[in-house]
Amino acid sequence: MLYGYMGKLLFVDLSTGTWEVRPLSEELARNFIGGYGIGAKILYDEMPAHTDVFAPESMLGFMSGPMSASRAFFGGRYMVVSKSPVTGMWNDANSGGYFGAQLRHSGFDGVFVKGISEKPVYLYLNNGEVEIRDASHLWGKRTMEVEAILRDEVGKDMNAAIIGPAGENLSHMACVMNDEHRAAGRGGTGAVMGSKKLKAVVVRGDQEVPIYNKEKLVALNRQVADDMLHGSNKEVRDWGNWGTPGQMKAMLLIDDAGVKNWSSTYEGAYPLEKGDAIYEPAYEQGYKAKRYICHCCPLGCGATYEINDPKGKLPKKGASRPEYESQAGLSSNVLNSDRDTVVYINYLTNEYGFDAIAFINTLSWALECYEKGVLTREQLNGIDLRWGDPQALQAVAEAMCNYEGEIGRILTHGTQYAADLLGKGHEYLFTIGGIESALHDPRNSPWYLIEGAIEPTPGRHMKSPLGGSLRGKDKETRYNQRGLGFTAAKLKSENMFSECCCYCHMYDSPIAGLKWDYLEAITGFTYTPMERHMVGMRIFHMRNAFNVREGWKRGDFKFSDKIIGKPPLETGANAGVTHNVDQGIDTFYEAMWLDMDGKPYKETLEWLGGMDEVIADLYGE
Repeated sequence: MLYGYMGKLLFVDLSTGTWEVRPLSEELARNFIGGYGIGAKILYDEMPAHTDVFAPESMLGFMSGPMSASRAFFGGRYMVVSKSPVTGMWNDANSGGYFGAQLRHSGFDGVFVKGISEKPVYLYLNNGEVEIRDASHLWGKRTMEVEAILRDEVGKDMNAAIIGPAGENLSHMACVMNDEHRAAGRGGTGAVMGSKKLKAVVVRGDQEVPIYNKEKLVALNRQVADDMLHGSNKEVRDWGNWGTPGQMKAMLLIDDAGVKNWSSTYEGAYPLEKGDAIYEPAYEQGYKAKRYICHCCPLGCGATYEINDPKGKLPKKGASRPEYESQAGLSSNVLNSDRDTVVYINYLTNEYGFDAIAFINTLSWALECYEKGVLTREQLNGIDLRWGDPQALQAVAEAMCNYEGEIGRILTHGTQYAADLLGKGHEYLFTIGGIESALHDPRNSPWYLIEGAIEPTPGRHMKSPLGGSLRGKDKETRYNQRGLGFTAAKLKSENMFSECCCYCHMYDSPIAGLKWDYLEAITGFTYTPMERHMVGMRIFHMRNAFNVREGWKRGDFKFSDKIIGKPPLETGANAGVTHNVDQGIDTFYEAMWLDMDGKPYKETLEWLGGMDEVIADLYGE
């Protein structure tokens, strides 16, 4: 028996309306674990090289991991994999909530979709049964309305991964939403789903994941619960109280949060007291918050609000507490101190299915472009877009969501697309590989830049554990590129392994030392430290090989000038610094056994094993 897995993968062709169920082998599970590990292996094998991202042959996958639905704490995530419409390369995005667990309860570890339907459809998986259902009545509707309709149609106990109008309109910022406000956000995966006329994947069932050692799993959960209740880790408990927004003030203090489209610091443009209404717990004073808890999470870092909004824009129920990325992007980075505007625009991104990080960075880019004369008032539908103006920010956000006028034409695919369309404004971009940065400043910790450039999915702060650990340190520590490539490679391989198990690693401090015990209790798989490193390396190299086969090489994920400090900031912790990260990239490639163009050595692939197709493609053998 294959413990820790349902043992089934579903493959659907929407062009023909057919599907096939294939067994998940123990070899594939052991070598690639789950999530984007198995996802990368399948897309590499099944999707022809150089496939256009919106072609029928382009594939889209929804993958769980061994933690999903196992009842292990912090195991509530799932991943969406595809090619990215932004980069034309590999893309993965992950989300919490309940969809990942329900996917497994429906009888499958993952589902992969190709083809293009003639009309809008949704995929319905129910206890091993598969249906492709008409979704014409759902097309054009926002995500929360769609979820409510689907619950009425198939049952209150269902979960769904849904696209909003952003995905239907193939926005490069479109994401996949689930559980109303949880998002598989980055890289435009929602547009791939929309190109297939696939409105939703609906999952429902009561099948159980077979667990290798249930007693050990229960004991581990008790150990974690005891540590969280009685241990000394107060920071973890604070995450439960305030979630990611609780770090906003601290990020400003170390010049990590963006200010005025990344062109200033809190000292220069956004004094700390200006955000008094923005910082937690200030949000809770104005709104009635109800804690939101993802599947099998003992922490509950999310929240939803009940709001009395006399303007009638915000729903009484359904608006979520913005995560740190939205909070920082809609306050300090646009010089706004109106919290209703933060909550409202964040709500719009969820309802319309936009990646909030990309959407909000597009707003701040548009503000600077308007200030500098790159964008005119006419191009902004007559809106006088000024820093910190709540009404103007809301009006532009609404126009972006509804694809209205020139705003719809210029801004709804993100900043890189907009600058290329206009032929100007590139100096105000804050991107790696065309992807907008998360609200942690890579100039503060250049390992964000280094790993952002070599990561198969560029610009992802959660794919850079070393970058996160260095932010806020003294300059000599933060900016050091000598010898840290091996540390970065070790941390990245562990990060790949952990994410593919579907741990929620943002809050993994209570279980950091127990992750492998959890995995053994669930699957029965045991790995030596070297074997764990090899699995993480194998997953990284499979994702990287997807890009190399497409023709990618070092330097193709380009930095915008501003993100490397060109020109340098004049104030704050990053003043006077322009980064050249070639040395760090060199050391990382050496540690990851890649040549200096980012191509894996043949010996690397042979040593890792399970990479025969990659060897054949890259070395003709």
